[in-house]
Amino acid sequence: MVTAQRIVEFRTRHGRFTDVAQLRQIEGIGPARFAKLKDLVTVD
Repeated sequence: MVTAQRIVEFRTRHGRFTDVAQLRQIEGIGPARFAKLKDLVTVD
């Protein structure tokens, strides 16, 4: 739940993701978690 809240906070401050790699800018998302999440993020 903490990760989801951090993602919401990031999007509130920065808007939609323009690149999946932006997930790495979120505290708590390191290489392993990024690998699990990257395919779940849609970028338009």
